[in-house]
Amino acid sequence: MKLKKNYNPIATGRQVYQNFVRGRWFSEAKEYLADKDKMHDLLGMVAYLFRNRSLAPVFKDLLLLYYYVKDIASGKYQNYSKAKILMVVALLIYIVTPFDLVPDWIPGAGFLDDIALLGYVVKMADKELERYYRWSKQQPKTAKKETSTVPNS
Repeated sequence: MKLKKNYNPIATGRQVYQNFVRGRWFSEAKEYLADKDKMHDLLGMVAYLFRNRSLAPVFKDLLLLYYYVKDIASGKYQNYSKAKILMVVALLIYIVTPFDLVPDWIPGAGFLDDIALLGYVVKMADKELERYYRWSKQQPKTAKKETSTVPNS
C-alpha cells in the first residue's frame, strides 16, 4: 500500500466524523432509539465509561450527552432535534464499542478517535445542547440534584 505524499497519520475530528457517518453507527442508533431496553443498556455502558481515565479530557461533554439522551429517552425532555439525538446516540454507540476506527484496546491511541469524534459532534450540536442545558437548569431541585452527580452503572 502506497501512502500519499502529504499523508497525515493523525485524523482530525472532521475526518473521523466522515468515516463515522459511513459506518453502521447511524442505523444502529435508529434501532436503539426505537427500543427502550437497548437504550437502557447503552446508557449503562456509557455510565461505566465514566470510570475510564482515558476519557477525562471530555468527561463533562460525555456527562452532558448522557443526561441529554437519558432525559429524551425517559420523555422528560421533548424539545429536541431528531437529527441531533440520532447523531448523539450514534456517537455513544461508537464510544462504547471497543472495535471502532481505532480499537480502544490499543494503548495510548485507542480513545483518541473517540475523543476527537466526541468533540466534533458536541461542536456540531452546540446550540441543541445549550438549549437542553438551559432546560435542565430550570427543572425542579430534585431533577437538578440527580443531574449534578455521576450516574452509577
